[in-house]
Amino acid sequence: MSEDNVEAKSNFDGVGLFDKIEKYVSINPIAKNYQVIDLQSEEVEYLKSIIESLEMNETVILCARGDSLQQKQFDSFMEEKLYDFFKVGSKGNFFRSHLDNDSLLNTHNGNLIEQIKELVILVKDELSKKDLDNEDIDRMFSEDFILQLQESEDMQQTWKLLFLAFLHNKGNDNYFKPFSGLLSVTHGENKYNKAHEFAIGRRKNGFIFVYILNKNSKKYVTAEEIQQMFAEHGVKWYDDIHKEIMIQNGLFPHNIIGFFEIQNKMANRFLVNPWFHLQIKHDLNCGFQYDYKNGVLVDQTDFYTSLRNLGYDHFFIHDHVSDKDFIVDRSEKKIKPNLEKT
Repeated sequence: MSEDNVEAKSNFDGVGLFDKIEKYVSINPIAKNYQVIDLQSEEVEYLKSIIESLEMNETVILCARGDSLQQKQFDSFMEEKLYDFFKVGSKGNFFRSHLDNDSLLNTHNGNLIEQIKELVILVKDELSKKDLDNEDIDRMFSEDFILQLQESEDMQQTWKLLFLAFLHNKGNDNYFKPFSGLLSVTHGENKYNKAHEFAIGRRKNGFIFVYILNKNSKKYVTAEEIQQMFAEHGVKWYDDIHKEIMIQNGLFPHNIIGFFEIQNKMANRFLVNPWFHLQIKHDLNCGFQYDYKNGVLVDQTDFYTSLRNLGYDHFFIHDHVSDKDFIVDRSEKKIKPNLEKT
């Protein structure tokens, strides 16, 4: 083996699960009646180099999300929903329910402080159920804490998202998790193994989605941050064993690199986001390397149709000028501020 080949191979040591499968595929991004197509060997190697580069990029976090589906849902997604999925992305459960202006999950109207007070009640109730030796729970996040928050709207937004993330992180329930406006991902060296656990769940089939998260975004909370910020206020919480990140709203389609397809609990192949595949082909054809840290361009023609096909009532958009997210109701097509005070 030549020195050049040794160096090239060493560049792929950090791609994890990507080096453990042999089948890489995609679909035609502009064909609703799509067919799965194989990637060429040079496209696969280039994809791995992108993954390696993103793993080393200090401005992003490469994340994985495991999703478990029943066989009928799994088949339907693969056969009918891929075109729509790569236009719309993946969203929290909140986006499948009717848009509630008074919802604690996503603020549209009202007073942030009052909503934080309501969230504190829910948080304290959950803490009281856990055997964590938290003393005098009633005094946690007291009136003094609320008064301090009144001095800073930024801190109000930070703590609201933190409390929402806590309620999402704490485990299953019948009052919050089924309607949560957040999605969980995992990160770090063991992310694909952790995501695989969630991908198979109690079933044999599922997916491991690979996502690019901008570190500078204010739209996510790590489980480690919950533990640390709670500890600063004398509150004990569990260690972050899953390296979990809760992302507000969901996953933008242009940041989804693709997903590993899990069948019979095994990762059989990786399906590349067709818009990533299109950019990869362009790079290889012109000899120019695109900067993938902010994702790729996605043609969202027929977006509302794809949104409906995936069962979403509404969606979110991000305004890069104000750095705010906004909620849009699919039927009313009205834009509403998300989390921020109006």
